[in-house]
Amino acid sequence: MEENKEELDKLHDKMSDLRAKIDVSNFELMLTEKVAYGNLTPAMKKKIVAILNYFETLNFAETDSKTLSGDLQNLLTEFVNSIPKVIEVNEETATKPDHDKSNRDDTFDDFELDPESAALHESIVNSMRQNELTYEEAFYKVVNEK
Repeated sequence: MEENKEELDKLHDKMSDLRAKIDVSNFELMLTEKVAYGNLTPAMKKKIVAILNYFETLNFAETDSKTLSGDLQNLLTEFVNSIPKVIEVNEETATKPDHDKSNRDDTFDDFELDPESAALHESIVNSMRQNELTYEEAFYKVVNEK
């Protein structure tokens, strides 16, 4: 009976470990999605994962509060330093600059854009604006939705 209890306890511990690994995996997947959508930079993701890994390997019983505080402060400082400058864009700052006609590239002026390509371009530009994406990200989003 005691032997079965020990085996059940071991099994329960393994299940808890697996649940924790699944939770971490899901968290890392969410971070990857945030990077893909431009909400996080790869450097920010790397620092967040480092903080997560630190807590996963930490033995609270053997770590004194001064060490914990210092390590956590260092990890958070690295994270904060990885955050890029935030540039706020509003209607007043998001005006198109006047283009000098002399610098204009007229290589394609003699070509017509077919209606399907024009519609695709318009969809991409709309996706860029609505989702705050680069042209390339919006292109892949629009093409994959079709």
